Amino acid sequence: MPSGEFQVEDILKHLGVRGEPYKLESVGEACGFQGTYYSLTIKNQSQRYFIKTIPTGTDIVTKFYRDLGTFPKEVLIYRDIFPRMEKFAVNKLWCCYFYGKEEGFLVLQDLTFSGWKLPRVMDLDHIKVAITGLAEFHAASLALIETDSNFVEMPLPETMFPASQGKPGRQMWEAYCRVAQYIVRLYMPEYDHVDVSAVLKNAVNDVGKSRKYRNCLNHGDPWMNNMFFEYVDGSPVKCCFVDFQSARFCPPALDVSIFLFIFDPLREADLTQTYHKHLLEHLKRTKTAPLTKPEFDESLEVYKGPGIAIASLYIFLTKLPHRFLSEILISQETFIPFALGHDYSPALNALQEDVPYRQAVLDSLKRVVQYYSSL
Repeated sequence: MPSGEFQVEDILKHLGVRGEPYKLESVGEACGFQGTYYSLTIKNQSQRYFIKTIPTGTDIVTKFYRDLGTFPKEVLIYRDIFPRMEKFAVNKLWCCYFYGKEEGFLVLQDLTFSGWKLPRVMDLDHIKVAITGLAEFHAASLALIETDSNFVEMPLPETMFPASQGKPGRQMWEAYCRVAQYIVRLYMPEYDHVDVSAVLKNAVNDVGKSRKYRNCLNHGDPWMNNMFFEYVDGSPVKCCFVDFQSARFCPPALDVSIFLFIFDPLREADLTQTYHKHLLEHLKRTKTAPLTKPEFDESLEVYKGPGIAIASLYIFLTKLPHRFLSEILISQETFIPFALGHDYSPALNALQEDVPYRQAVLDSLKRVVQYYSSL
């Protein structure tokens, strides 16, 4: 959404402050890959607003985001789903929603104005707080589903791994599968015999609703910039999630697995124990049927492979050093060719020049190869 006067006035009118002086500022690239972001301050208001808009530009950009379908989906989640989940949560798990239009923008609470902060690093303290918050988020969804089984049937299209070959989400994933194969052949010749591209493609075939395990609303996009933290004496105590463009209904084990293999695969056992303990506590609080440890462990084993595969994409994208990332985020005209695999040169250059990035990417792909080779 361009920051034109008409659209801003539409927002002000909806907020009931039409005609009030305001300040609209662009927010930098750190917010995410698939949006344009603004901070809106209105005179004499105790609240500051965060505006997330669909990127604009050429016809190619417009078509890309229209076909991606993330904005209608996220508006639906904030407008129709979260108000129903809210009564089952005790902590702040998502920011307040004020206004949105499915064709392209959301007006949300600016969490930073209330003291919430993005983490500088995801150390163990942050990871534990985040996975505890994820447990409560899943529990609130499970509680709602138990009271209204139709909730899980709400139309929530898969945007990250859609079945249709023509959808941008599918194109982006398959582009990553190809470059992952190239990286393995270039840097890990001992695995050259493995069809990594096919392994990754097949890994996400069953990320949707399960017929066997209990489903709930999954965040779907649990990387560091989608988690804000509240601090006491410098230590994180609460986690609030943002960006639900990749949310889906599926067993909670998928979210947990993606999270673990992005942040701390070496503590998988301890962290899953922490998650399940808090999940049970919140299910008990809401008088919801427990998700037993055997059932959870079984589902976690099923979704471990998809979690490892999807986490490798997040590591490839989100751990890019800033100087290479800035090349991609200059404009949508540079981001979209990168996302679709037409120009991966910034990431390939980073692999050559930045040792920590290269090691993180290779470790993640090694996990993919070793896990699926062991089946």
